[in-house]
Amino acid sequence: MSRFMNPRYSALEEYVPGEQPKGEFIKLNANENPYPPSAAVLEAVRGAEGAALNMYPDAACRELDSALAALLGLEPENILCANGSDDILNFCFMAFGQNGALFPRITYGFYEVFCALHGIKERRAPMHEGLTLRPEDFFDAGCLVVIANPNAQTGVEMPLAGVEAIVANNPDNVVVVDEAYVAFGGESALPLVKKYPNVLVTRTFSKSRSMAG
Repeated sequence: MSRFMNPRYSALEEYVPGEQPKGEFIKLNANENPYPPSAAVLEAVRGAEGAALNMYPDAACRELDSALAALLGLEPENILCANGSDDILNFCFMAFGQNGALFPRITYGFYEVFCALHGIKERRAPMHEGLTLRPEDFFDAGCLVVIANPNAQTGVEMPLAGVEAIVANNPDNVVVVDEAYVAFGGESALPLVKKYPNVLVTRTFSKSRSMAG
């Protein structure tokens, strides 16, 4: 079927996930939580009503949206649930990447995949001493800005004041803050959601909540 493929996609390089080794190895490469989910999660999964599997679930996830909003101090309309934060990130690149995307030179590898997938011109902000990022490198970007905070691969956090400076200096651009690892150390940008109309914060259950997938 490859000869029928859109040329844009035929040249894509496959994203390589963490290897699944066999045998007596301590597996660290996929950044998975070695501990199981909480007892409450396991109980909820076991108690799920199997008879309802033939029915489509609520696509808007209204019950979950309301619960998460209450937990995070937001409104339900501030919450969008999807099939993992990669799904949300993909939406962001599709919806807001028409003028390109700016992200750090060293960061989560899927950002460049999203750019290639959707024909988005990528730009890279430089790394500085200690693998840090400088907010001013992202000012007036003229395109989508995406920052993993703490940064994937380096684990270095940008203080919230720096993140806010990036948001404030991009009033006409969407700024996405990928907080996949914020529970392990870092200050969340969630308070900025109510303060600025151009910021999106993504979270995942895969890491700190032990619900990968």
